[in-house]
Amino acid sequence: MRNASDLSCVAVAIYHEARDQDDFGQRAVASVILQRAKLPHRWGATACATLDPTQFSFLTSRYDYPLIDDMEAWRKAVRVAARALVEGPMPELKGADHYHTTAVTPDWAPHMMRVRLIDDHIFYVDPRSSAL
Repeated sequence: MRNASDLSCVAVAIYHEARDQDDFGQRAVASVILQRAKLPHRWGATACATLDPTQFSFLTSRYDYPLIDDMEAWRKAVRVAARALVEGPMPELKGADHYHTTAVTPDWAPHMMRVRLIDDHIFYVDPRSSAL
């Protein structure tokens, strides 16, 4: 993803994190990425800069990710990403800057304010983000 556009980065994240979800669920994943870009000193100033292998499990290294082989899901991810980039973070997520699937319980989750469950992702706001 080196030198990729924000559209490409957000679309790749949507594809790998939420391609099995409806538009709203995919948009919510994009919203977290865009919300993080609003705090450049914490995560990075662009959508691409916020993607980090320690934060997004689909990344196999800083600039590598698994093959995209479902073209219909990819086209949808690009469409949703483009809309997200125009509209920005979703107001319904109240500044959510973290999420995880219901299949895991990360150590950080109890320290966050839970915002909403969408499909199989739980969205949170990090109280430290609103203080910055």
